[in-house]
Amino acid sequence: QGIITLNDILESLVGDAADFYDDEFKIVAREDGTWLVDGHYSLHDFLTYFDMDDLIGDYDVTTVSGLIVTELAVIPKQGQKLIWNKLEFEVIDMDGVKIDKVMVKNIATD
Repeated sequence: QGIITLNDILESLVGDAADFYDDEFKIVAREDGTWLVDGHYSLHDFLTYFDMDDLIGDYDVTTVSGLIVTELAVIPKQGQKLIWNKLEFEVIDMDGVKIDKVMVKNIATD
């Protein structure tokens, strides 16, 4: 009691965070129209999910986190944002220098 954990913070941002810790978590659509994405999610699957198949093969990286690092050209900090192809990526959680969780928002609809 009185200690705020990462789980508490994630839960306040995205709802019941326990749902996101199972081995199957890769991408979760949220009620507010954003998506919580595992940084290790396959870039190919991510592009397919967002109907961006025409971009498959344009990058030498295999994960969403790899795309973010490539586009920013630095290891991002928690809270850092990237605008890419009408999507906004916000780094929600870092595990050392690895991007663990990313919030994605379609800014084309704003």
